[in-house]
Amino acid sequence: MDGTPREALEIDNPWNGAWPGNATREVRREYAFVPNYVVYPSRGCWRFTVRLGEDETTITIEIK
Repeated sequence: MDGTPREALEIDNPWNGAWPGNATREVRREYAFVPNYVVYPSRGCWRFTVRLGEDETTITIEIK
């Protein structure tokens, strides 16, 4: 993580991420916690496609 803007963030093994201190074993099996930050270059509507294994979801956020 050198601070260079990227189009995609690829993590070899997201299951080895950070865990909240109160995460139970069941939660750790169901969720991947991947701390990161996003810098939005302008106001507007931004969309992220997130893939983990065969699962995929889209996150949309509006920056005003």
